[in-house]
Amino acid sequence: MKARLEQGNVKQYRRIPEAFLTVAEYLPIIEGHNLDTEGNELPYVENQIVKDARELSDDTLKLFGFFDLVSSSYDPRIQIVGPYYFDETQQIFKNDVSDKEFPLELQDYKDQLIAKYDAFLYTHFVKTDYHYIKQLELGTEIPADVLEFRAAVRERSAVVKAEINALETKVDVALYNLDSHPLGLDPMADMYLTEQV
Repeated sequence: MKARLEQGNVKQYRRIPEAFLTVAEYLPIIEGHNLDTEGNELPYVENQIVKDARELSDDTLKLFGFFDLVSSSYDPRIQIVGPYYFDETQQIFKNDVSDKEFPLELQDYKDQLIAKYDAFLYTHFVKTDYHYIKQLELGTEIPADVLEFRAAVRERSAVVKAEINALETKVDVALYNLDSHPLGLDPMADMYLTEQV
């Protein structure tokens, strides 16, 4: 991936275009590229079209201001990435990574994570709530697998919340991975597929 500074902004190019316009900062004289009617080499001028751009070598593209763009890897849960800029030393466009600020108190982040987990569990409990409504309205017995599932989810919930409350730093809370299944199982491993009628 390439980038170039254009009108003060870093413009990214997933692929070099077939043709591009020159920019004021990079107006090279390149052998055989820009000739007058007598075949003399001329410097490019600003906003002059350069054709057959995809056939140009990396070194030639650099003369027109196109350099490699290198994206920094980062963890968005605990880091932020800054804007792209041109690194003169490395001759690349890059961005810097810095640590996120966590302005709230540690317990606030724990409470937010637990609330998120409770909302997640609610979506699973509600799938079997109708059994309890049927029991109240019709006296229908609640299936054993539903009772077992709900009890297991509550047990797992207590473990997860204890783990969250035991975390010692804000970064630990940000990096804590909540279950993708209410029992910490494969999401496809549902125990409550009792037919809903």
